[in-house]
Amino acid sequence: MREKRRAELAVLRVVSMAGQTGGTVDLMHLRGTLTLSDDDLSDALKRLIDEHLIQSLKSGERLASLHQIRAAALADITHETPPPLKSETVKQAVICISPEDIEGFIARTMVRESALVAGILDGAIERMRTDGSLTLLAAIVRGLDTGSIGDTVERWLPHLDRLGIPSTQATMVAMLAVANTEPFIEEKLQAHFDAARLLRDMIHHDHRQALINHLEPQLSTLLTEEPNWRAVTALLAGLFGAPLSPSLEICLAKLQPDLLAMPLEEAVELLETTGLVEPKLARIWVNEVGQASLLERLTHEIPWVSSVEFRNEPEGYAVCANIFYISDRIQSDIHEDVVSLCRKIFAFAPSADLVVSSAISPDGVPVEIGGIPVATKRIPRANLPAEALPTRNKRWIAAVAQRVSSNGMSQYLAESKRLLDALIPLLEKLIDGVVRGKAKTQILDRLGTIHDASRNLTRPPDPETISGKKSATGVSDLQNILNYCSANLLRGLIELPERAAASYALATDILTQIDKASIEEPWMLIGAAPSVVGTTSRDRRAG
Repeated sequence: MREKRRAELAVLRVVSMAGQTGGTVDLMHLRGTLTLSDDDLSDALKRLIDEHLIQSLKSGERLASLHQIRAAALADITHETPPPLKSETVKQAVICISPEDIEGFIARTMVRESALVAGILDGAIERMRTDGSLTLLAAIVRGLDTGSIGDTVERWLPHLDRLGIPSTQATMVAMLAVANTEPFIEEKLQAHFDAARLLRDMIHHDHRQALINHLEPQLSTLLTEEPNWRAVTALLAGLFGAPLSPSLEICLAKLQPDLLAMPLEEAVELLETTGLVEPKLARIWVNEVGQASLLERLTHEIPWVSSVEFRNEPEGYAVCANIFYISDRIQSDIHEDVVSLCRKIFAFAPSADLVVSSAISPDGVPVEIGGIPVATKRIPRANLPAEALPTRNKRWIAAVAQRVSSNGMSQYLAESKRLLDALIPLLEKLIDGVVRGKAKTQILDRLGTIHDASRNLTRPPDPETISGKKSATGVSDLQNILNYCSANLLRGLIELPERAAASYALATDILTQIDKASIEEPWMLIGAAPSVVGTTSRDRRAG
């Protein structure tokens, strides 16, 4: 019986470790990692499932926790008396976790407990040696990068309080940092630029290179076998920001991607990503097949593209091509067509510094409407980077958004409701006092407290933001409502009638945002919306 309980604990430890980040465990990998017989593993699973500690998914092929909070508690409980250490279980979890969950597991585990990085790396090395692929390695390095970013952000955030920057502005500071924005309006934004500089200068522990160094012999084998070029592109994108080792550069340079035969978009993605990570490598690959042959593909495979030519411009060496604008019916978004062509030209001409392109009429003249060109572009290479650059920048912004936001949507909505329910009666009393000429300072003090709280109310990022697919910058409607009603509205009341027109326009915008919040926010999570949000705009305007 004791032996069976040991098997159950071993399974529970691994599944809970994966489950606290929402990951699932592959049953076959788990069996091999724990070296359990089929009978012992089956008995352990039956009992754990019957006791509602884990669940079986996908016809028994995957194991998962019932809930992330429960999984986190079980992971802690099952490691109260080591051995094994958490780092050993994390290693096992990396070996066993489902491929589609490995990126998120690594990133979230690193943020939860940065001390477990060694176990993650050991598990990743073992997983690659037994079940490795370029696609899996790309997911692992993305997870390591996201986790390292989260750790850096965690160490940076305390500096915002010292600089007097509210949580609601943290993502804006992150955007200034990743874009390396030159300071402007320094009399108001000096603290923001100081914080951005701190984030750029913060020591960043990047573990991707250490993993690649351990896997170089196997990686060389994976790359020299018939490679999946989309996987190569994903791997290079995942490595963006980390220096490539000399041996990996040599291995990649020996590859001979058939850029003339592979699908056009696949070739463009491969070359533009390679040009971002290691420009010299992109030039080697292009020279092997011939730049002229690649550029000819554009005129043959993209409708209405002119011939490509090169010339020297003040900004540098320029590559030029145009698109003939024939008809709105077949070219519904000519502006996007021109930008897309610029991107492809840059990929196939890695030595160019500038791309020049226009939408032109059949007689070769740039198309204009009212004297304004419809689509004329003159873009330096730095202004049209491969997708890997903005995606990684968004990961930095998302990491900040995750750490300054509420723990969940329910908490965010509950705090918003509390502040709004406290705000409305105070506003009614204040407006009544202003009309009577007897405004009370105590009310202003209490409104100031609500205003300060609204500066730290941040909306949890959605999955697309966390993954880097969209930016986390911006302020939610609820934040705007609270901020305006506890500050700008008061200034407008005090300065009437001089600011009457501006105050009316702002109030109209806030009413629109209230209507939007009443429809789009999931108020059912906390039972009911605040009274101001539940009221119709007609009632509010009448009031």
